[in-house]
Amino acid sequence: MKAPGEKMFRLKISRLTVFIASLFIAGQSLSAVGKGSTALGLMLGEPSAVSFKHFLSKTNAIDAGVGLSSFDGGLWLHGDYVWQFWDVLGADLPFYVGPGLILRSRKDKSLKGGGSFAGIGLRGLVGIEYHFKEATISIFLEGAVHLYLISQVDLGGGASIGIRYWFK
Repeated sequence: MKAPGEKMFRLKISRLTVFIASLFIAGQSLSAVGKGSTALGLMLGEPSAVSFKHFLSKTNAIDAGVGLSSFDGGLWLHGDYVWQFWDVLGADLPFYVGPGLILRSRKDKSLKGGGSFAGIGLRGLVGIEYHFKEATISIFLEGAVHLYLISQVDLGGGASIGIRYWFK
């Protein structure tokens, strides 16, 4: 049985996803060559989420995501500080690493009465991103390891593939 607010929450996430997809379509039709320092996108995997990235400098960025777990439908929110390495694999294919924080909630059948789990923890991220030369989009693959410290001590992780639209 679903919690009373869960259906409304899923509806809001669905509407947000449609809105973000509309931004991509509109942005692609209006854009010319050139990228900015802020991107918004979608990621699929664990989690399936809206992705945000903003460069603070050429090598440092803030990376975040909000969405739902692909496995249990629980809320997922993460934020990372990443170092982008442009010269190791080539200028169009940088990789990035960094620490971050994660907030997760989910139903947990292993808890008494099928209770909920809400955890806050540390996150270690590694990813690779391909920037198309003649477009304002990039595609990425990233994975993370999580150490939950609040609510209960637990290990977790996730991996996602995604696409980002870079605003000018």
